[in-house]
Amino acid sequence: MIMSKEEIAWLAGILDAEGCFDFNQNNIKYLRIRIQMKDRDVVERVQALCGGRGTIRLEKRKKNPNHSDTYKFQVGERTRVEEILKLIYPWMSKRRKQKIDIMLNK
Repeated sequence: MIMSKEEIAWLAGILDAEGCFDFNQNNIKYLRIRIQMKDRDVVERVQALCGGRGTIRLEKRKKNPNHSDTYKFQVGERTRVEEILKLIYPWMSKRRKQKIDIMLNK
């Protein structure tokens, strides 16, 4: 996965603000990065920067007509997630760095 410094910084900013980092404490093989937002083009760019891996799904907001549909992206391939986390780490907030440390050291 080759990204420019600017692309890594952009991805870090989006994931720091809008992303979710998951892991299953009982099964250390399971790591995941997710993002969900209304802007499909942003979600598609995140997917492209993550090596084109992962899936994008449309989340329909049927219960409340005032809520917009969103696009949800997630990547769960462990080696890919670890690679992404290591790349974005220098640009992440303190709270996100702590979560990444836990994920990478499990």
